Amino acid sequence: MEEADLSSLAATERQQVLPFGRVVNFAPGPACLPVEVLLEAQRDLLNWRGCGMSVLEMSHRGRYYRKMMEETKGNLSSLLELPSSHHLLFMQGGATLQFAAQPLNMLRFFKDTADYVITGNWSAYAFKEAGKYGNMRVAADTKANGFVDLPPVSEWTLNPNAAYVHYCDNETVYGVEFPRTPNLSEAQLLSPEEVPLFSSPSSLGSLSANGHKEGERHGDGDASFGGDSNTKLRLTSDMSSNFCSRPIDIDAHALIVAGAQKNIGPAGVTIVIARDDILGKELDVCPSMCSYALCKNADSALNTPPVFSMYMVGLMAKYLRKQGGLAAWSEVCEAKAKKIYDAIEESDFFVCPVARDARSRINVRFSVVGPSLGEEYEREEEGGEQAGGAKKEKNRAEDVELAKKFLREAEERGLYHLEGHRTLGGCRVSLYTGMPMEGVEALVQFMKEFAEENGDASPEAKKPRREQRETAKSGNAQEQS
Repeated sequence: MEEADLSSLAATERQQVLPFGRVVNFAPGPACLPVEVLLEAQRDLLNWRGCGMSVLEMSHRGRYYRKMMEETKGNLSSLLELPSSHHLLFMQGGATLQFAAQPLNMLRFFKDTADYVITGNWSAYAFKEAGKYGNMRVAADTKANGFVDLPPVSEWTLNPNAAYVHYCDNETVYGVEFPRTPNLSEAQLLSPEEVPLFSSPSSLGSLSANGHKEGERHGDGDASFGGDSNTKLRLTSDMSSNFCSRPIDIDAHALIVAGAQKNIGPAGVTIVIARDDILGKELDVCPSMCSYALCKNADSALNTPPVFSMYMVGLMAKYLRKQGGLAAWSEVCEAKAKKIYDAIEESDFFVCPVARDARSRINVRFSVVGPSLGEEYEREEEGGEQAGGAKKEKNRAEDVELAKKFLREAEERGLYHLEGHRTLGGCRVSLYTGMPMEGVEALVQFMKEFAEENGDASPEAKKPRREQRETAKSGNAQEQS
């Protein structure tokens, strides 16, 4: 690209909403990072701590790297309150590679079985990838309702012989998030008659990996989950998109994986938290680069590691500790999400399709619908009759054009990357660690102004849906009395 063309990419003065001429970047990942962290990285980029070389140039065998990693692991371990039973690993390939690494490390033999809870794209992807190595089964699935809700744990059906139970804590595409760690003791267990033949106790010894004794089950020792000492199932989670946005119950998990590029650093490094009992029991076909035990033994440097990305993770962990830790940061995340959800609920222009008790604090999904279609959504939500088909289709066509206008004008205001996932359309607001409250407030203000400028001219039409409903209910109550 010519230099003249590059100038056309520069943000206009109107778009430079934040300090240092920055726009508000709502991208779903890689995500924006706190300015404080970027400035510290800038200072270290040329000459780290006066050592005479850039952090980009450090040898992973040298003393400067070892010092940097000591600080990174120390800050992240302290932030997470990492228990001694778990190990902090820095791997590559993103959570996507972990979809294969997990079964390769945790299945007891090739074609063993594990349970998956499917709540969106990423858990479905993990299930599909793991199927290359084992007979995976679905313990719960919300695809039928469009992934707009979460299955209660009491409705999960678990195989008591499963090698592990996997869930995705926050689904970025569909905007659903588990409000707390699932308690497996609340789930239903398959009866002996319902247990798949390939996972029956008599089959556990066949095709065993790495010379394990026939019938041996990893994790059968004193591990218990969900507060039930009789539940020996091992819980695993993909926390890529909400990692370090709230305190994590690490003790409840045998494995946690998280790509760094959303909440805790740039792309290039994946955080893996692995418990003692899953180390050193990988299948024979497991590549060395996917082995948790080898990664631990090599101190996360089995090959040349992504030094700069790991360094940035350390800066982010230090930043979050400075903010008061994960409990305090959780309140910040709640506050940012509440501002967006309130703006949606109080307007007749925007609708969030996700069930209220499943809504993500990190990825807020909504549609720009305009007042007429907004009223239709309200009727559906309250159990009323749906509008006629012709009118509905007309409104949906208007919705597309209105959404395009919303996204275009948002970017003109310096509010970038609000488009929804390509498979769903609509809008999505990603509120990762680096998103400042000023950015959230700028979006809320724009949403209000957009609704006012594009709404019905009548004063009644400009009233928020919530206010109109309350007025209508009040009137009906007076008539009945």
